[in-house]
Amino acid sequence: MPRLAGIAELIAAGRLTDAAYTSPAGPIRPVDMVFGFSPASAAGNHYMAHHFGFTKKVLVATFRAAGFAGLAGLHRLQPFYDLWVVASGTDLPDDDIRALATKHFRVRGRQWGKGGSTVHAALMSLSQTAP
Repeated sequence: MPRLAGIAELIAAGRLTDAAYTSPAGPIRPVDMVFGFSPASAAGNHYMAHHFGFTKKVLVATFRAAGFAGLAGLHRLQPFYDLWVVASGTDLPDDDIRALATKHFRVRGRQWGKGGSTVHAALMSLSQTAP
């Protein structure tokens, strides 16, 4: 999902309609990340519209309010600007929730980057994260 904090930096820098990165579908701009992919919406694919976005703090609070006890997540910086969380209904030890996140996020290898690029992500256990 879009990571609003990183997108807000681009918007504050006056880059609302500048391409932040290029996806297989074409250039993605901050306005697309906030409101939905404009070309898809213009083509009638209204399911591409975003109705909400998250910061890490809001996403963690949303999962906690829904009853999830164990959380781990990561966010990627430029050029991805996204946020990922894995959650468990039970409070898992940090090593177990990190293992679950690593399995689902595939943070090893090149799945998170292109070519020889490094992953701009930090896997974090959210079990002790303050609001």
